[in-house]
Amino acid sequence: MSLTPDLIAALTAVDTPTICNALEVAAPGRHATGFNREALTCPFPTMKPVVGHARTAMIRSREARPASDADKIALRLAYYEYIERGPRPSLAIIQDIDGAERGLGAFWGEVQSTVHQALDCA
Repeated sequence: MSLTPDLIAALTAVDTPTICNALEVAAPGRHATGFNREALTCPFPTMKPVVGHARTAMIRSREARPASDADKIALRLAYYEYIERGPRPSLAIIQDIDGAERGLGAFWGEVQSTVHQALDCA
């Protein structure tokens, strides 16, 4: 199913918990699976919901990645290519896998925000 403008408009009129509840009714096998169990805070509760195709990734900053500078650049470029070739509209969903020490490093800043905006990915 493609995200048509009408479908996007319909989905942005509904909050995420309502969508999740509807999915549990439509697909009972998904009950109690595939959701976050950690504390989650909405930093901007007055903003409208967004809809898009998820482009997922994982980050870790606690442990250094043993790679050459060239390998690090190649990995970052491969990530950007992955984001760029995905369907639109798209959303970057990035999981910090540092466990109890997650949040130690930052992925989002001026550069990443600008790059993702240029790649038409929220």
